[in-house]
Order: sequence, then structure tokens, then C-alpha cells
Amino acid sequence: MGLSSSKSTNKPIYSQQIENAANTAQSAYVANQPRVQATANSLWGLGSDLLARYSVGDPGVRAATDYNRSVLGGRYLDGNPQLQAIIDQTGTDVANQVNAHLGTRGRTGGDSQAAQLARELAKNETSLRYQDYSAERDRMAKAGELAPALASAQYLPLAPAVSALQAGTSLPTDAANQYAAAIGGLLGQYQVKTSRESPLDTWMKLLSAASSAVKASGGGA
Repeated sequence: MGLSSSKSTNKPIYSQQIENAANTAQSAYVANQPRVQATANSLWGLGSDLLARYSVGDPGVRAATDYNRSVLGGRYLDGNPQLQAIIDQTGTDVANQVNAHLGTRGRTGGDSQAAQLARELAKNETSLRYQDYSAERDRMAKAGELAPALASAQYLPLAPAVSALQAGTSLPTDAANQYAAAIGGLLGQYQVKTSRESPLDTWMKLLSAASSAVKASGGGA
């Protein structure tokens, strides 16, 4: 024969208020559950969309990265399409200045004029080409500084995508946990007591009851 047990519940004096509050919490949970689920679905959809954009890549960031990579690779060194036109135009000005200068000294014509003119034109072209080269090297340096920012920009959609997906997944569970915590906090004030007695205790009670019955009938001493 095993142990016998019995349970009893002690309710606090304000048990009705507790039960009313529990019913209110349940009603609020049930009423808001569809909205919670709809919000969770929207967040999941947003996260999925952002994740898809991350997988494809932003067109603007991709274009900027490609251009920056071209600059870093030296694609535009000596690649100014207007450079030769600038050299020719300024070369004409240099030639006019040289000829005018030699003309005032009566030294126009001859090998001396040709040599000085060639030298000045070469200096002009070299200076312009070096300026163009130097400017492009400056752009390459700036492209190197910009590279980390462009690399980071590729991952910008990833963090909000993960956050939205996590929120969409956990929102219904969070609502259920909050409801459970509210109900547990309220009904936890009820005290349930369980008493157990052994077979020996049961027999002792039976013997005591029998003895009392015998005495009551006058059969005892």
C-alpha cells in the first residue's frame, strides 16, 4: 500500500481581485494576438527584403566601388581626354611668347630659335603632364582612404535585416512569455498544500476511531 495524499488550496483574502486581473490579462492577450502576429509577419517580410537587397548589392555602392577600384588600379593615369588639347593650346601661347621675346632681340629664325622653342614647348608639355599625373595620384590616395567606407557600406543592410528577422521571430513568443509571467505573478499568490500520510498513519487513525467507537458504546473500560 502506498502513501495517500490530499491537496488543498489557500486563497488570499483578495482572491476575487486577482482572478479578475488574470481574466483581464487573458482577454488582452487574446485580443492582441492577431495584431502581434501581423506585426511579426511584417517584420519578417522587411528583414527578408533587406537580406535580398544585401545579397544583390546596392547599385550605387556597387558603382562607386567599381569606380574606386579603377582609380586605385591606375586606370586614369595619363588618361585625361582633354590633356593633349590643353598641351596644344598652351604650346601655341608658349611659341608666341618665345618668338616675341627673340624678335625683340633680332634673333628670330635659325637653329637657336628652333632649339629654344623646342625646349620651352617640351617644358610646357612635361609640366602639364606631370600636373595631370600628380592630380590622378592624389585621387588614387583618396580612393585608398575611401575603400574601407565603401566596403562597410556593402554591409549596411545586413544589421537591420537580422534585427527585423529576429524581431519577427521572437515577437509572438515574447508576448506569450509576458502573458505567462503576468498570470504567474497573479496566481502565484495562491498557496497549494499537499499532505501525505503513510499506511501506518492510516491504520493508527482507524484503530483510534475504532477504540473511540467501542468506548462510546460502553464496551471499553
